[in-house]
Amino acid sequence: PSQPSSQMFHRSPRGRELFLVDNQVRVFDQLLYSPPKYGPSRYFGGHFLQAAKDDVVVRGTNGRVVRVAPEKTPDGKPVAIWQSQALADPQAIALCRDTVIIAGRKKAQEGAAEAEEFAVLALRLDDGRGDPLEATYKLDGTTIVATAKQEGEELSEQRLDLPKNWDFVGPFSAFEFCSTAVRDLKIGDKTTFNSVGFGFPSWRLVVTEVQAQRHEDRPVTLESGKKFEARYYTSEFTIPIGKFAIETWTDQHGITIKSTIKMPFGVVTVELE
Repeated sequence: PSQPSSQMFHRSPRGRELFLVDNQVRVFDQLLYSPPKYGPSRYFGGHFLQAAKDDVVVRGTNGRVVRVAPEKTPDGKPVAIWQSQALADPQAIALCRDTVIIAGRKKAQEGAAEAEEFAVLALRLDDGRGDPLEATYKLDGTTIVATAKQEGEELSEQRLDLPKNWDFVGPFSAFEFCSTAVRDLKIGDKTTFNSVGFGFPSWRLVVTEVQAQRHEDRPVTLESGKKFEARYYTSEFTIPIGKFAIETWTDQHGITIKSTIKMPFGVVTVELE
């Protein structure tokens, strides 16, 4: 770096970044640093990134990110486990436990010379897949059809037949959909029903068993100070992230007055205004 830019070619090739590639130091990108001994094969003018830990090695160049296998071909060439072209110009790579984080310039829109937007992507280390994933859910008669597309690839379709007495309610009031299944219970009665949802842990539909019970009616006081005589229900279910316990107070018509759900990571309460 002591050499002025006008003289940086005078002694030996220089590079901005030094990487340990296949147990050899390689110099990449702009000409700033000088290797101790001249060697044309040590310098690469192209853009290069690398993150490595143990036998996991992920490399990036212009328009491409590759996970390289520990073993090489018989003639010494690297073998790609997977590669991604999600970014036009990867500029940073970081390894996590089961994910590689990549930051860089997005691909330019058709007709544009260069993209001005940047993105941060998380790709799975095992297969290189990552965001974005677009999922669609449609009702075909009494069948829910779930489809998804990831990185332009259509994923396998999922179909789920619904029973005759199925009901659809948006969970906008702290899982008040549970109250639609228990509103006809008599005091002391218990019931078990199936709830269908998605997002835990993926886009695919998951059927979860819910247990619910109606208890003695009891008064409920809202935060506003209003008091109501209410029906009182409890319900619970368990999904991969943990157990959910719900308390629900409704009026005589099954309209939710208050609902509280206790989750592994917090509590949500919703009250009727």
